[in-house]
Amino acid sequence: MPRLFLFCALFALFSTPPAAAEDAAPWSGLSAYRAGAYDSALVLLGRPADNPYLEVIRLCGRADCLIRDSLYADAEAALETLFALVDSGAVARNFRFVDRARNFWVEALAGRGVCVADSLARFPRASILGESSRAMLAASRACLAAGDTAMAMRHLVDGAGVGADSSAYRALFHGCAPRLASCSDWTLRALAQRFTILGLFDEANAAMDLMLARKPADPEALLGKANVLLKSGESEQALRAYWRVFESAAPVRAKASALRAISSIEYDRKEYDKAAKHYFMTGAYYSDDSALDRAARIYVREKEWKKAL
Repeated sequence: MPRLFLFCALFALFSTPPAAAEDAAPWSGLSAYRAGAYDSALVLLGRPADNPYLEVIRLCGRADCLIRDSLYADAEAALETLFALVDSGAVARNFRFVDRARNFWVEALAGRGVCVADSLARFPRASILGESSRAMLAASRACLAAGDTAMAMRHLVDGAGVGADSSAYRALFHGCAPRLASCSDWTLRALAQRFTILGLFDEANAAMDLMLARKPADPEALLGKANVLLKSGESEQALRAYWRVFESAAPVRAKASALRAISSIEYDRKEYDKAAKHYFMTGAYYSDDSALDRAARIYVREKEWKKAL
């Protein structure tokens, strides 16, 4: 029985909100913030909290509210206070709200028209679904306005992933279309990959077409184009592009990727003999055990026991 009383006492201690020990305004503000009542949250989050971790959370939420009201300088000031807490050692640098604050910091600076370089110490180190894409979108726009196309494209690539606003990224891509010709091959490939994830296949194709216009026979460009075509449902065109890579003087890695993709397309089309043959070739030529396993499974399924062995 004494152990039960001890457990209940500890549970009550750690489950009681700190609002009982300090001002309840930050907790009320955070509740309003989580509910999307940003105007109310902005008022309630105006009073500092005594606990440094709660203060980081408060400042983070307040900065977001200020950004939503286009009060970018005030948001930046709130975040400077937050970073000072972290620099003092009062809050661990790996506290997850610190990376959220980094995203808001980028967005606040971009709102003031500053092109933020991704080499800065306060640049976000971790991607946070939704918030990161919003910050990178703002950063890309600011860098485009400042004339730094290379940095704008890097932010565009970083932000255009899962959870991003595809319509906003489509609009930004078309807005900077005249500058895309100056982008590096890496940037164009990365844009195509990211836009494919977002389902922006026309934009992904446009990025790869720019690279192919420079290097019509480049295996990486052809593979990138084929990958976009395949993801967009154009399997016949993708198949031709993969064959073009495989039959070219491309590096071994590119040939292996192309042949494996060919095998996968043939399997999906129920062309099992071709798929098994090309999976076997992938495994035999390029030391791909998983491809050999796929070939053996197809042969077993088709009851071609000798080939399976």
